[in-house]
Amino acid sequence: MTSQQQFFLGFIPQGEVETYYEVLTKRLEKECGVPALSKRVRAHLTIVPPFYARSVGAVGESVRELLQLFGSFNLTVYGFGRFWDNPEDQTLYLDVMYDPQLELFADMLTARIGRLPDSRVAARVGGSFHPHVSVARHLSHEKAESVDRFVTRERSPRFEGVQLDALTLFRVEGSSYVAEKEFRLGGAQ
Repeated sequence: MTSQQQFFLGFIPQGEVETYYEVLTKRLEKECGVPALSKRVRAHLTIVPPFYARSVGAVGESVRELLQLFGSFNLTVYGFGRFWDNPEDQTLYLDVMYDPQLELFADMLTARIGRLPDSRVAARVGGSFHPHVSVARHLSHEKAESVDRFVTRERSPRFEGVQLDALTLFRVEGSSYVAEKEFRLGGAQ
């Protein structure tokens, strides 16, 4: 039996959003003592949460037909949000305006991945689809308060017309996430 690897699927919001993410995560590290997430993973919007599969090829074959049915998504990234449900494991993120087509895409893709042999797809945080770009994760209560004070002083970011036309397969490698393969939407190569 071939050993399985852990992956997730997401969009990389290139351009201004990715640049803002890199600068912000490094500032959070310097000013709040929070490890810069940008050192471990590129800015991304998770579409299919972590799952196990035997190979990149198996994932590609599973999703290729579905990707041809959807064109690019045009989203707005704005402001900050927080997952503060667990006081010792909190997350700060850039919020993404809800798009029902993106949720449908995520649901269909997650179902497709769930049909891979021996696949185990993790549950979504909070159980529902909430598109976002995490900028600080696994924060203790003290670090979360420091980050909260920091973002309260920041001008609220807003990026309109963020085009997402390629889905990226990330491979989990220790505590980092490597962009392994890109799949174009709408059948583009």
